[in-house]
Amino acid sequence: MKKHCHKCNVEVDIHHNTCPLCGAYLESVEKLTDEEEYKQIDYSYPKLNNDVVMKMLLQKITILITIISILACAMINYLSNINSELTWVWHVIVGWIIFWVTIGRTLFFHLEFKKQIVWDSIFASLLAFYIQFSILGRFQLLAEENWALVWATPSFLLGAMGGLAIHAIIRYKEWARFALPMTAVNIISIVPLITYYILYKEVHFMTFIAAGVGIFTLISMMIVGRKKYFTEYMKKFHM
Repeated sequence: MKKHCHKCNVEVDIHHNTCPLCGAYLESVEKLTDEEEYKQIDYSYPKLNNDVVMKMLLQKITILITIISILACAMINYLSNINSELTWVWHVIVGWIIFWVTIGRTLFFHLEFKKQIVWDSIFASLLAFYIQFSILGRFQLLAEENWALVWATPSFLLGAMGGLAIHAIIRYKEWARFALPMTAVNIISIVPLITYYILYKEVHFMTFIAAGVGIFTLISMMIVGRKKYFTEYMKKFHM
């Protein structure tokens, strides 16, 4: 048998009538045996919150609807097309991709800002190419027609680099955490320049600007960050 102080939340020897810490009167508390304590333990699985259960159910239903609608549209498109070519079903697929990258990701998944902006810039560039090819109906384009490569992709990459740089400056004490996504965008920024040169044997100023900013930012992080920059990479890749 022990006595318990409700104010200090401590157990006191039975011989005391008042708490030695605060002076409050004590109440007797019966000490439970090991068997009684064992019976009071709840060994059942923890119950999920109703909102979490509904969210998981909605996610599974949405995934199922996505798969069924794509397969159904592909089958209808295939059977109704004389040449057995899939045409308009690609618009359905791209529509669902847009949903999952935008609304679906917000509802069901949580990504950090630094990861979101990298994937958003890549997705926006791919979407620009899809719109371009859908409008023109062909893949071989003249230099003046390829606006997705010349204007859209460099602009999206410049925006991603700018957003990450501003975020890193605001949280300058944790800037090393942005090293990996910034490096990824900086390297990707060179791709439009190389692609444009391979296709048209010349360099467009917009692709040159994006590549220049990416290379400059990458070299600046290596010089200014030095040990912190490379240490962050060693942590990421467990080196």
